[in-house]
Amino acid sequence: MSHIVVVGSCSMDLVVTSDKRPNAGETVLGKSFKTVPGGKGANQAVASARLGADVYMVGRVGDDAYGQDILSNLETQGVRTSYMKPVTEMESGTAHIILAEGDNSIVVVKGANNEVTPDYVREAFSTIDNIGMVLIQQEIPEETVEAVCAICKKKKSLSF
Repeated sequence: MSHIVVVGSCSMDLVVTSDKRPNAGETVLGKSFKTVPGGKGANQAVASARLGADVYMVGRVGDDAYGQDILSNLETQGVRTSYMKPVTEMESGTAHIILAEGDNSIVVVKGANNEVTPDYVREAFSTIDNIGMVLIQQEIPEETVEAVCAICKKKKSLSF
């Protein structure tokens, strides 16, 4: 069976709902708050696993509570996390999301996602067999995205 490999971001989404988006210098009251494991890469991996694919996630988290929660969520969803090494003394990526007025505003702090380097990815790809498809996105360093595309071309793997 071929694998789907997702190379990308993993974050903890900190979601606030409010009736009104604050203006600069303004404080508004929120209606609710929740934390949800996310990140575009992790979301791609979970969606693929839910569709029955055999999925490897290649990414980084911090050595913090969010990192543990992110890894636990991926594993619970059926995503293989053997290429998800926590970065010592670094925070996991976070997305600070305000849902208001029918739309969202998001501030992303990359954190450990910046440590998804070309060398880290090359090491992971050197040991994964039967790659059928690779999913990437832009919440990791640009040079890493370029390295993944070069690896896919060499291995003749589909990349999206």
